Amino acid sequence: MPAATDLLQAAALAEENLFIKWSAGTIQTDVVSFCVDAAPIFPEAIPINHTIGDWLAVLSAFAQSNPITTYPGVGVGRNMLALFQQDVDYVYRLCKLAWHLDFDASLITPAQSTALLGVYNLWFA
Repeated sequence: MPAATDLLQAAALAEENLFIKWSAGTIQTDVVSFCVDAAPIFPEAIPINHTIGDWLAVLSAFAQSNPITTYPGVGVGRNMLALFQQDVDYVYRLCKLAWHLDFDASLITPAQSTALLGVYNLWFA
């Protein structure tokens, strides 16, 4: 699983990295763990952090309620591909949004961006 060097690359690698987790049967646990580890990077008390914090809350809630755990070839229905794609979409959007908020708008700090990238690489790379 390739590690990302910045959040834009993390977004681009989301499908590849999450597919490996899906194939291994760990996608649900790893996505929830990613959200749990990333949440403290964006404290709720700071209003500008709500954008990323809200995406983390949505991703965590979706992952916890998402029944996908294994690759479809292991007796799972076709709708599991759609659920997998939603996981990928949320991770992609979260990483791309954080990249834009750091580099385009300076609305999150470089330290937050680096910390989020570290959590992404910890769980997905």
